[in-house]
Amino acid sequence: METDRPACRDYEFFTADHTGAAQKALASRLCAACPLRDLCRDYAEASKPTAGIWCGIPYPRRNRKLTP
Repeated sequence: METDRPACRDYEFFTADHTGAAQKALASRLCAACPLRDLCRDYAEASKPTAGIWCGIPYPRRNRKLTP
């Protein structure tokens, strides 16, 4: 993992409280090719973040399980 970098590293909207449709679409594309996608998904499922985009999914989400 030391050589893998998240695809979201240069985009501040991934940690924003609110995102627009264009940002969500870009996030979905970036996350689809991210080398850390599985780790990100696992983290989001375990921690249930209250904001941001995790594994291409905007949060918060309620009672939904992410699919790989």
